[in-house]
Amino acid sequence: MVKIDYGVVSLPKHQGDLNGDAYLAFVKNDYALFAVMDGLGSGADAFRAVDRITGFFKEHTHLNVKDLLLNCHLYVKGERGAAASVLRLNLVSGAFEYIGIGNVEGYIQGDKPVGLVNNNGTLGRAIPHLPYVNKGTVQSVNYIYIFSDGISRNFLKQNSLLLQDPGDMAHKIEKEYMKNDDRTIMVIKIE
Repeated sequence: MVKIDYGVVSLPKHQGDLNGDAYLAFVKNDYALFAVMDGLGSGADAFRAVDRITGFFKEHTHLNVKDLLLNCHLYVKGERGAAASVLRLNLVSGAFEYIGIGNVEGYIQGDKPVGLVNNNGTLGRAIPHLPYVNKGTVQSVNYIYIFSDGISRNFLKQNSLLLQDPGDMAHKIEKEYMKNDDRTIMVIKIE
């Protein structure tokens, strides 16, 4: 059985504004679903876009990641649009599926670091008909990061972040690697 712990920081570009980024962390007995979404632009319009996508994801956590994104794309077609990445983790076997559309990145750090491959496109606008799905198995003491473009990926070079509480790691990464944009960093620790 895979044990997980996670931490998230998600903040708007300007304090007091609506956040154009969003996240979802859903854990059941035998699986977990994690997602980070980044609406085009920032502020109220981006917030509305990711709010609809988050609502769709919450109602359809039973779907595999490919069907989840393809159906969500149809649900928000013609709207503002967003980048999104979704990770589904089997808590019994450690098997995972990850799919990303646009510039919300995913990365697994551990004995064998793995940059997860995203598809070009924007949910609600244009995505591949056959998007690529990353598949694999996580190991004990792996960290999985899912982050929006409001976080510089330079934090991936800092091994000193490892072996910390995921919430503390997320706060440190946001503080030290934020950009002038809405920003979300999700850190998932596999134990």
